[in-house]
Amino acid sequence: MPWVPVAKKDITDRWRELTAAELSIIDTLILDAQDELEDDIEAAGYLPIDWTDEKKARRYKRTVAAMVKRLLLNPEGFLSETVEGEYSYRRAEVLASGALAATELELAKFAPHRRPRRGSFTIRLGQS
Repeated sequence: MPWVPVAKKDITDRWRELTAAELSIIDTLILDAQDELEDDIEAAGYLPIDWTDEKKARRYKRTVAAMVKRLLLNPEGFLSETVEGEYSYRRAEVLASGALAATELELAKFAPHRRPRRGSFTIRLGQS
């Protein structure tokens, strides 16, 4: 069971209305994206996370929505494309994989934030 429920509405609120073809697979894509994100968070050692915190729950939904959106926009994972011989463009490699994957930046936002310990007994070498 996913840590935070994500619905079709979370995708459409952050992007656009889905086509009939997209609607037929969106539930599966959401579950797959949640599985991938949760595996990545666990592998990074970012647990435990307090999912009752609304900000963290929204971040989770936003990340799943971004993963699904990237896949729907570029399912084949094209890195570059030429349009009618007129011009070509290149997509960022990290965003154009054609797979359900969180970026390093998205994943890093789930890392616990710890303030560096500083006190009267801290000696920071190499700084004046």
